[in-house]
Amino acid sequence: MPRIQTTSLCRACKQQFAAQVIGRHLAACPKRATGTFPVLDLRVYAGPFWLYLEASAKATLEDLDGLLRHVWVECCGHLSAFDIAGTRYQADTGGIDGMWVGMLKPGPDMGMGVPLGRILRPGLKFSYEYDFGTTTELELRVLSERQGTSGKRTITILARNEPPEFPCSVCGKPPAKTICTECQTELCTSCARKHKCDEDMRLPLVNSPRAGACGYTGGAEDEVA
Repeated sequence: MPRIQTTSLCRACKQQFAAQVIGRHLAACPKRATGTFPVLDLRVYAGPFWLYLEASAKATLEDLDGLLRHVWVECCGHLSAFDIAGTRYQADTGGIDGMWVGMLKPGPDMGMGVPLGRILRPGLKFSYEYDFGTTTELELRVLSERQGTSGKRTITILARNEPPEFPCSVCGKPPAKTICTECQTELCTSCARKHKCDEDMRLPLVNSPRAGACGYTGGAEDEVA
């Protein structure tokens, strides 16, 4: 996909910021509550798509996996895994691609029931994969550790990129609305009417790095919104 500039609303102060400055703003936003419990600030990104999260140190990788599925990737209950400092943490949902375990990927070193505060530290970069057949890969970074208000296993979205406006691959004009999974072409509404591939092969171009993969049509948060 082409390089796209994105913005986001800070969910604490309700102000809009460009992608280049939202991280600095969140680190100093006066509307973010402080407390006595350790929390971690995380950035999750893949191309023009990104999330900033505040995670209780008591939250687990399973909780983080659940949030990423809810917002960005869940379509068919696929497998997923984190790779952190040379250790692989894997979740087997018993879903459609369980047959690939041991064939395409090595077996897990550990499960995902590990508290984030035990394995993450500021500055650490790690990765996440969802679906080992049509894989969506995410990069994550621990930005900082601070004192927050939650002593429970909570993860909160601080900011999420607004839906990017991609240009149509045919006419070059934004916004593209669908993606043809047969030829991987982003299409505006007008060009979609003339596109030669089967209409059943098209998926909505949603606000997620999983757009156009498997049968993905958007996250649960988008459905609520």
